[in-house]
Amino acid sequence: MPGREPPLLGAAGAAGAAGAVPGAGGRLLGAVALIAGGAVGAGIIALPVKTFGAGFGPSSAVLCLAFAYMTAAALLLVELSAAKPGANLSAMALEALGGKGRGLCVGLYYLIYLATLTAYVAESGHFLAALLRENLDFAVPSALLSALFTAWLSLVVCAGTKETEAVNRACLLVALMAYALLLAWGLGGLQVDRLERGSWAEAGPTLPLCVVAFTYHNLVPSLVGYLGSPRLAARAVALGGSVPLVMYVLWEAVILGSLPPDSRVGSAQEVVSLLQDWLGTRAGAVVQLFSLFSIATSFLGVGLGCLDFMRDLLFGGGGGGAGGGAGASRWGAGEQRILALSSMVLPALALGLLWPGAFLVALDYSGTLRLLLFAVLPVLMVWRLRYRHHLEPWLPGGRPLLAAMLAVAAGVIGLELRAKLGIACSAAQAVGFSLAIAGGALLHLSYF
Repeated sequence: MPGREPPLLGAAGAAGAAGAVPGAGGRLLGAVALIAGGAVGAGIIALPVKTFGAGFGPSSAVLCLAFAYMTAAALLLVELSAAKPGANLSAMALEALGGKGRGLCVGLYYLIYLATLTAYVAESGHFLAALLRENLDFAVPSALLSALFTAWLSLVVCAGTKETEAVNRACLLVALMAYALLLAWGLGGLQVDRLERGSWAEAGPTLPLCVVAFTYHNLVPSLVGYLGSPRLAARAVALGGSVPLVMYVLWEAVILGSLPPDSRVGSAQEVVSLLQDWLGTRAGAVVQLFSLFSIATSFLGVGLGCLDFMRDLLFGGGGGGAGGGAGASRWGAGEQRILALSSMVLPALALGLLWPGAFLVALDYSGTLRLLLFAVLPVLMVWRLRYRHHLEPWLPGGRPLLAAMLAVAAGVIGLELRAKLGIACSAAQAVGFSLAIAGGALLHLSYF
């Protein structure tokens, strides 16, 4: 029932339903900032590179569809988090899909976020070194700067959710100010007639990229517990996801509306070079500032989600994690947070400094991997818990919505794998094969 809280809510959820969550307004704003900061990254600069062929209208439509789809997927995670208070994705997967489902969840999660954190480590040192060198004429090794950047943000995340969202607000404010400055400068070169150009045929291949642009879902279980209410968490998801949507569409308008139709832009650096041609060298410094603080907000969001995921996995957060009470009795709460985050950050730091290209393939397939983890698995978990374990629905739509979400994810995954792997089949065959697998999974969950 859409108007009721799930029956399995804990005390925090009941308090949130009654509107008795202390400081709910401030926490909601902090949660919105964490979601917005976690979704918006330095990659926004290069977004027009991938969408130039589609044009402004079709690419904006795809961004809106991706926003709606990923918001629905996040709300499924809110439902799962409300049903199992204190647990994270691994414990949810174990209860709904068994040991194999949990193993798939943990494997996907660790691969995705080890690759993501490795990229953050490598890129942060690059941007910091460039800012110091070009603006202060001060040369510092990028490896040292990466290590210091990673250590500082890791300490913030380990300090707690409240401290993380406070630092995230400050970093997001700087990033938004730099973004607004670039936007204001870029508006001078915008020509409205260039926004009318578009190709719907070239819009489809941008879907996996747009899905990645709205990924903040590893934060959702943490925020449900932090806010104390699924309804507040759902509101944070809707508001927080809207911020990157507006930013992406405006940035697309400025860049695509300023480039001649015969332009050839192949990388983010070429976008920066174009901005410098239009606006002077000041644009390069502002882009670096925006990119650095976007990486910081993304690191904080990803780090907070990873800490809670690994803590649940290693020590048991909601009764379903590995280790159970033994892990909890051996280590204090602060020690658990440090060990949980270190299990993700230290390997990422080592790889980012020694082998930054280690996960280029994983990042190239990021759309497929994230759809599997944050769309396919939540749909399957909710389906199993609702229709085999009799969990009362919280998100409306029933079976048709879940089936439609699974079909969309399967279709996009089929198309991306066909394009990336060069599979010799038509688009319809790739989508049909993926849908058949998805349908088989639903049948298995319904009857076995």
